[in-house]
Amino acid sequence: MDIHAEKLILIEELVKTQDINIIKQIKNLFHKSNDDLAGYDLNGKEITRQQLIEQIENADIRIESGMFITQQEIEKEAEDW
Repeated sequence: MDIHAEKLILIEELVKTQDINIIKQIKNLFHKSNDDLAGYDLNGKEITRQQLIEQIENADIRIESGMFITQQEIEKEAEDW
């Protein structure tokens, strides 16, 4: 199916729907900037570039403060399970 046919199907479905939430979700999709999307977390929630930068900066702070566990420490802990 080509893009023109897909658009027509989408238009037909949009005209038929009475669910305002669906309309709002579609509207948000059109207005949302995908340039800001960096990825998704483990739960499927979107992560923006700014959120990713903040997570990295927080990780750097924890590392500089010595608040981390080394690979060897994790392996040793796993042996005790």
